[in-house]
Amino acid sequence: MLNEKNELAKKLEKINTENTKLREEKNLNLKELENYRNACQLPTDEKTALLKQNNQLSLELQRANSELTKCKNELALNLKLVRYVSIENRINEISNYFTCCGNKCINSNLSEGTCNKGQSFIRVQDDGIVNYHSVDDKFNKLIGFYAQNSFTKAAGFCCHYSLFYFEITMLEDVKDKLEKGDNLDLTVDLGGD
Repeated sequence: MLNEKNELAKKLEKINTENTKLREEKNLNLKELENYRNACQLPTDEKTALLKQNNQLSLELQRANSELTKCKNELALNLKLVRYVSIENRINEISNYFTCCGNKCINSNLSEGTCNKGQSFIRVQDDGIVNYHSVDDKFNKLIGFYAQNSFTKAAGFCCHYSLFYFEITMLEDVKDKLEKGDNLDLTVDLGGD
């Protein structure tokens, strides 16, 4: 009987030890479970916030893509509506800054004026031909002139882009002189707003 008691006491002690271990494991498992739930809870809140932000950004992206498509379509339409507008023009005024000399001899008489100081000058014929009269062995000045019809935005079409132009032709006799070195610089400057 003593032997049985000892065996039962050993079994009871073993069971108590196992029970204590199981309780410790249970407590550890409960702590792990609580830590896991807490860890899972935090990303869930962040995940919800990120999902909301993602949805907002997706909506903004859709709006931006829609606006971009609209702009592309308008641009494509406008590119098809470019108008090239030829303007008949003639020279009607000499620049006060780029003229023959300080006296501005040619400014008032475009077709028959000459420079009283012997500088280079231009004459504008009625048919629009411009003759540049150079002076030998002297520095040939720049002569600036203005066209009768200017390029203005107001002359354009309301719903289209307008490109205004007029043609300038270099006459062969002038071209030959330029190639021979008499007047190496020919500058044509077109202005407008």
